[in-house]
Amino acid sequence: MKSENMDSSTREMRPYNSDSDDSSDPEYHECVNGHYKQLVAAIQGEMVPNADDLDRRLGLPCLIRGSRCHYKFAISSEVKEICASRPEFAHAHNSRLIMSDVAREPEDMDDLDKTKHPYCIWYPDLAKEGTYSQLVQRFPSMRYQVRRSCAAAGYAGLLS
Repeated sequence: MKSENMDSSTREMRPYNSDSDDSSDPEYHECVNGHYKQLVAAIQGEMVPNADDLDRRLGLPCLIRGSRCHYKFAISSEVKEICASRPEFAHAHNSRLIMSDVAREPEDMDDLDKTKHPYCIWYPDLAKEGTYSQLVQRFPSMRYQVRRSCAAAGYAGLLS
């Protein structure tokens, strides 16, 4: 049933066209026209986007996804350099290392500077119970994140 307030002549269905200029977001067109492959490679943990892409809206999330899902990518020298200068990326990097059972040290994640502390340390992989135990001992402020991770993993020992 058609609404009487809706004028069907003003709404037109058009097929998707990546060359159209209908979008008001210039970054969208830039991504589609030149940076798409580079961003997909970052998601797949194959390469770090160039510096210009990291400063755009899409570059950093792609790099974060690649780092969270691919251990070898997360420990690469290029990714480590970015972590040193960008705390918003360092938390994703630390998350991947924790999920890969690499114990983080106080110099890696200062307990006073929470910007490098990861929130989700159980997806896409679970760490061993011992890793979570070490994490709580070294970083008491991460007790909530560790409890969530232990609940997801079924580790009852650290939940109390």
